[in-house]
Amino acid sequence: MNDGVFRTSNLDLFEKTKRKHHQSHPRAKKCLGPNIAQRPQVADQRSEIDHWELDTIQGHKDGKDSVVLVMTDRFSRVNITRKITSKTAYAVNHFFVELRQKLGKSAYYRIFKTITSDNGSEFSELTRVHDHVFYTDPYSPWERGSNEINNRFLRKKITKGQAINDYSSAQIIATNNWMNHYPRAIFNGRSAMDVYCKAFYQEMSRSYQPIINWSVLFISA
Repeated sequence: MNDGVFRTSNLDLFEKTKRKHHQSHPRAKKCLGPNIAQRPQVADQRSEIDHWELDTIQGHKDGKDSVVLVMTDRFSRVNITRKITSKTAYAVNHFFVELRQKLGKSAYYRIFKTITSDNGSEFSELTRVHDHVFYTDPYSPWERGSNEINNRFLRKKITKGQAINDYSSAQIIATNNWMNHYPRAIFNGRSAMDVYCKAFYQEMSRSYQPIINWSVLFISA
């Protein structure tokens, strides 16, 4: 980028921008479940794909608007996004229940090895739909750093303060697709999708198990 090799500015490649320092908060809020400190080492070290960070993006905060559920793979930074009906535990869990039914239980746990979220109320019942859920320390968004960076990336197209209901599911998936194929400084100009695809097929070739149709995660509403 600095040498003009790619037609992309440093500002566009979010990993290269200066990150804000976070102020401390009183630790009154409780962790909703297993703490991030209990997460497997392979997830902490980003040594394999399919360990996911989870968050939601809001538009209008009136309780009537939809939200965007955002999942980021820690290894590749590839994103899965879905428009869900509300910022509630029911809406979040409904998404995962449908996903498990679509993929099948075995494939579901092969693709979603762990999930890490913050302590928002919409994630309070995640352990009902996944066996390997971990929660960050309260008021510690940097513990989902890749997720936070991708959220800011999505905000270039999904404007902050505008109702999520103003966007169709197809528009949100198209925005996510644009981001997943965007060149990343951290990968020397390769996209998150390039990195994920390569790692996915390498892992499948070693597992001697049927190939999973993972593409439905990125293109289906």
